[in-house]
Amino acid sequence: MSQRGGRPGAAGRRPEPGGSWIDRIDWPLVAKGTWSAFFVLVLVWLTGPLVATIHPKAALVYLIVGAGAAFVVAGWRCAEADSPGLTGAVAAFLGYTLIIPLFYMAQRMIDVPTTVGTAVAALIVGGLAATLLARRS
Repeated sequence: MSQRGGRPGAAGRRPEPGGSWIDRIDWPLVAKGTWSAFFVLVLVWLTGPLVATIHPKAALVYLIVGAGAAFVVAGWRCAEADSPGLTGAVAAFLGYTLIIPLFYMAQRMIDVPTTVGTAVAALIVGGLAATLLARRS
């Protein structure tokens, strides 16, 4: 049983102490966080051109802040996990990977350094947000 509210882990039990890192991930919470992050990323991406009509630099800031907010939302949805940092990082990363095909279809190219950098940011921000929110509750 979990220490927070008696909620069981991913398989209804706490993972074994010497088990794999993948056993510590709460997959139902990953699914919630992944789809929440994807939804926020799609909204930010679709409204980005509207912000660009105001000012091109404002659109860049808007997209960066929006991506960060999506990764925080993924972490927030995973804060109840037994291993919130790991679960939040996986959820944010998967939420970002779901939108990469949409980027490719719209632009017909993938900027590899930006994609890799954003994926690393998703892992860090999602894990950090989940850990901090779990400590708060």
